Amino acid sequence: MKEIKLYSVRFDYVKFRGQRVIWEFKSDIPELIIIASPYSEGWKKRVEEEIKVFNIWKKFNPQIPFKNLRMNPLSAQQFLVDVDFSKLFDIPKEHWSTLILLLPIRYPYSMPEIDYKLNRKFWILLSKWTRNHPFCMPPIMNRWWYSKRGRAGIAHFLKILLFFITLAGRKRTKVDVKLKEFFFE
Repeated sequence: MKEIKLYSVRFDYVKFRGQRVIWEFKSDIPELIIIASPYSEGWKKRVEEEIKVFNIWKKFNPQIPFKNLRMNPLSAQQFLVDVDFSKLFDIPKEHWSTLILLLPIRYPYSMPEIDYKLNRKFWILLSKWTRNHPFCMPPIMNRWWYSKRGRAGIAHFLKILLFFITLAGRKRTKVDVKLKEFFFE
């Protein structure tokens, strides 16, 4: 009989402002440190951090159907992100389009929104994909967002959007979603 080696796992913690910092490996998106709203003093740094966190998520998950997150230069309350509709809605031909995300006045304490008028193509495809089910974030997702106390951002919202599309969509077999682990840490 072959002997099985036992491994001892040791976690090294980093300290930030005297607190242990833990990578939230279940969601693979780090929490944001800067808490600022579109019209506050620290907004420029918050935007930089939003883009940095999005790029970290993209680096470790290159298969996600999003790229090129940026703030709309014409509005502090809008972010733009390019979306591959072919991956998102299982369309045979690759099709990239820009999605406009609206930030409420209470952002980052309130979740971003996807405006119907500004994103018509997205809403038409989403409606077909979900068999005309309305798009609304379930209360569990809102509760998770509020529990982050301003430390969740655009990348977190996009991941929640992926969960919704996966769960409400026609094809659920290809994506392994572990909601319980994600929302109940």
